[in-house]
Amino acid sequence: MDFARFAKTVVRDFRTPRAKQIMQRTLEISRDNDAFHVVFDGVESLDQVEFIRSIGGTLAEGTLLSNAMSANEFLMRLETMGTSLPEAAPRQAE
Repeated sequence: MDFARFAKTVVRDFRTPRAKQIMQRTLEISRDNDAFHVVFDGVESLDQVEFIRSIGGTLAEGTLLSNAMSANEFLMRLETMGTSLPEAAPRQAE
């Protein structure tokens, strides 16, 4: 096993003593044995990031300060910011 992942539900409950204890202990075990990395999934707030850092966590996945959007909306936002995606190079005939 290379990675252990905390699910969104555990990360959301980071303020509860039991969840905090489980996450801290898992990080301690991973550091002591240098056997696996711990990933925190579902990070959605700066408070969660600060907590993860405070207990020594370094790997997180989530939707921190962002919302899902369609591709068209994403492109429109890029254009209004004066940015664009690079054009795909035309395919050459073989």
